[in-house]
Amino acid sequence: MSAAYGQLLRTLAQAADISPQKLKESEARANSSLYSPLIDWLATGFIDAELVVAQIAQAYGTVALALSPSTVNFDLARRLPAHMLQRAKAFPLYHDPQTGSIRTVAVDPFFTVPLDNVSRALGAPLELLVASLGDVERLLVLAFPEELSAKDTTLSGVTRERLNIKSLTFAREDSVDGFVGGETSPMHRLEDSVAPNDRIEALISVLEEKGVLTRTEYLEALRKFMV
Repeated sequence: MSAAYGQLLRTLAQAADISPQKLKESEARANSSLYSPLIDWLATGFIDAELVVAQIAQAYGTVALALSPSTVNFDLARRLPAHMLQRAKAFPLYHDPQTGSIRTVAVDPFFTVPLDNVSRALGAPLELLVASLGDVERLLVLAFPEELSAKDTTLSGVTRERLNIKSLTFAREDSVDGFVGGETSPMHRLEDSVAPNDRIEALISVLEEKGVLTRTEYLEALRKFMV
């Protein structure tokens, strides 16, 4: 476990009133690289996903993204088994032809072993960005509706509850808006109040500022979808 990860866990544990004993046990298990305290704490409700994504991204040295399923291409993710991405709590978004890397959102970018497995399966290094547990699991359920359902215990309790509340029709984009069962997070409420074109511009501006994406790369990606 890296020093940056250890400091992040201690900071979040203190803010969430996680007991020193629980923190100590989590740190010990994290040293095996087969267990993610962050994912465990998020899935069990110890910490709030919407509040910590920025802290996780800062600790890792990357950016946090609020994802909209309507702008995501699922083809890259569907090249992999659903259980592999669900284990890593990650979702590949885009293959960068210039660097050869695959931009991928992850709940815990420090979760090295499962993420390395994703990288090997895709045959390319991952450029990791951070997204909330709810966003990543929502993308996974939409990408693999037959494999992941409300009965799947590898999904967080919050996601399973939402799946039980709402019957999803994955072929329709409007079902995405109903996924959260009427309880929209502050992040998603903000997204809904801004026009789609403005949301895209805001995202591109942030990615440009962070050096993750250039305007030229964005336009090249758009051309791939032109008939």
